This record gives sequence, C-alpha cells and structure tokens, in this order.
Amino acid sequence: ALINKSISSLQGEKIELQAFIKKFTDQLAEIDQYVRESRQQSIETANESTKLKDSVDNNVVAIQETVESADNIARLRNDVQGHLSQIRKRVQEHQLSEIQKEEMSKQGYAHIINELARTQKETEILKEQLQESQSKMLRDPLTGLPNRLAYEERIALEINRSMRSNAPLCLAMWDIDHFKHINDTYGHDAGDRVLKLLAKIIVDRVRKVDMFARIGGEEFVLLMPDTPINHALDLNNQLRIRLEESGFHYQGSPCQITSSVGIAVLEGNDTAEQLLKKADNALYQSKREGRNRCTVHQIDD
Repeated sequence: ALINKSISSLQGEKIELQAFIKKFTDQLAEIDQYVRESRQQSIETANESTKLKDSVDNNVVAIQETVESADNIARLRNDVQGHLSQIRKRVQEHQLSEIQKEEMSKQGYAHIINELARTQKETEILKEQLQESQSKMLRDPLTGLPNRLAYEERIALEINRSMRSNAPLCLAMWDIDHFKHINDTYGHDAGDRVLKLLAKIIVDRVRKVDMFARIGGEEFVLLMPDTPINHALDLNNQLRIRLEESGFHYQGSPCQITSSVGIAVLEGNDTAEQLLKKADNALYQSKREGRNRCTVHQIDD
C-alpha cells in the first residue's frame, strides 16, 4: 500500500511538472518572439532614420537649387517654405512612428517582465509543493517519524560511508511487546498513543545523526552511525527502561509498556538487508528469552 501510494504521488507530481514545463516552454517561446520583434523594430528604425536623412538631404539640395535659380524673392520664399514644410512633415512622421514603436516596445517589455515574475513565483510555489510532497512521502503520518522508504534511502548512504571511513555502524530493531493485546484491550487509539509515546521518547534522547524510523506496524529501527556495539547496547537499554518507566495511562487506567530490541553491527560486506536481518534475529531472541530486553546479534548465530 505504501509503495502504491508513493507511485501515485510520483505520477501526480510528474503530471504537474509536465504541465509546468509546457507552460514555461510557451513563455520562453513568447520571450523569443519578443526579442525577434524588437530586433526587427531596430532594423526598421534604422531604415526609417536613413529614409528621413535622405528626405532631409534631398529637400536641402532642392532649397539650394531654388536659391541659385530664383528670379524673385516671393517665389524663393514660397519654394523654401514648401521644402521646409516637407522636412518638418517627414520629421514629425518619423517622431510619431518612433513614439508608437517605443510604446509598443514598452508594453511588450512590461508584459514579458510580468510573465517572468509570474513564472518565478509559480516556480517557487511548485518547489515548495514538491518539497512538502517529498517530505510527506518519506514520513510516517501517525508518528511523524521517517518511514521505511526514508530508512532505506538513509541506510544505503550510511553503509557506504561506514565502509569508506571504517567507522562502526549499528542498527537496533524495536518491537512493542504484546502490541496486539494493547489494541484488543484498550482499542486502536490507545495503540496509536503508545506508538507516539515511543517515538517521542527515542527522538528526544538520541543524536541528530541517529535515525529512528517506523518501518511497519509496531516495528521500528534505530540507525546509529559512528557507534560501537557496546555503546549501542547501553543506549538502547536506557531507552527501553525509559519506555518501561513512562507510566503510560489510557483513560485513567495504567498500561505497562515494554519493548524487545535486537542490535547488530555492520560487518564485512553486509548489505542493508543482511544488517536488518541480523537485528531482526536478535530481536526475536529477545522475545524468546522473555521480552523487555535488548539482545546483540552474535556472529556465530
């Protein structure tokens, strides 16, 4: 069920990402179109400026010719005024065209900037949603602890690190004693509270580098990097006693909570599965010997 839920979550995220990427690609195409149009406008502006210069030059030449060939002042004045009017008209037309182009360019630029700002905001929101989704996918909803997926991801990293640095890596497997009896006697709400209590007791008393995860039902694992086996045994015994002495009550009735623990240390070329199996074997030895105890896996088991 957990795997199916994770697959469904990943499929949903994939669809959301595909939609976002398409939208982002469309916006990039729009930006490219804006750049192309701006370049074309620049070319057109340069051409219009050349035409304006040619028009002014032609009218100036015409004025010079008129002055040289004029036979009376009145005709000269009229001709010069006509050419000047042509120059003024061409300049005004050019100015109006440039104002219109500039306004269009401003509008296009403002639109692109707004689109980019909106895209950036949507990207940040999507990033937060993906981070939240990933966090939920790796968390047990009841206890808030890392779940089996998170544990499997972390144990692979810690095994590689331990093998590179030759540092000890210990794993403890926890199981609430008679958990089914607790559920049957007090109800599932009481069972849920017991699991939350265990999670709080452990998390509040271990290092940040340690990882306490719920891998299923009433089964938990405590991953302890850089921890020799004797230190791991001492720590887990202290935690086990703390749970036993927690004085748990449900609806006014006392309920004794104990746990069985199996501890193993990474040896040789142990895989994650082999390390967990060794801790599991030690856990069942604790149960066979009366529960409410910690047992270290022995090499010759």
